[in-house]
Amino acid sequence: MELEVKDVARMIDLPELTILRWIKQGKIPFYVKEGRYVIDKKKLISWAKLHNIKLKERQKEEKEEEEEELITLHTAIERGGVYFNLKGEDVYEVLKNAIELLELPSEIDKNELLEKLLQREELCSTGIGEGVAIPHPRHPIPGLKNMVAVFFLEKEIDFNSVDGKPVFVLFVILASSTKVHLRLLSRLSYCLRNKEFLSFLKECKSSSELINWIKKLESEIK
Repeated sequence: MELEVKDVARMIDLPELTILRWIKQGKIPFYVKEGRYVIDKKKLISWAKLHNIKLKERQKEEKEEEEEELITLHTAIERGGVYFNLKGEDVYEVLKNAIELLELPSEIDKNELLEKLLQREELCSTGIGEGVAIPHPRHPIPGLKNMVAVFFLEKEIDFNSVDGKPVFVLFVILASSTKVHLRLLSRLSYCLRNKEFLSFLKECKSSSELINWIKKLESEIK
């Protein structure tokens, strides 16, 4: 990302004249484009770290990252959404149809995401038993807003689950880091150990009821 002198001045909280002086003295990385000074954002961040300079925008990003690391499962589901009657005759079709329904940033290629989910299934089925599957990419997707999308299938399908039972619901986990993925997976696993919750899932017809169940169970996690 290209930054102008005024952008750098705002991020460092110094006058533009100071930034211009640093540029002319060669103290800050820059290049000239169409007769104006331009600073690459990644190089600026590296330069700031090297000189122990705090960038306002970076501080905000770090705070947001810290908050994301503490994301709750119900918040992730509210982001991802709850969908009913997802059509599909096999694993490929239900995952393809599921990805099509998701609201993702324009830079995320849905075909690539589908391929990553399928590769994970080829490695080992995410069907954990009791009619539940937890599809997810093998590796995190940096820059993606952490979410869990829940899909209730129109009809049960064979997911090659560990207990051999067909799957009726998917919890698709999409995380930007391994730490967040493990946090969401841990919380979901806790919920799925509750037999009453499992029974509820088989009859679930309301996204709000699902969210309330998740909130209740998460409140028990210390």
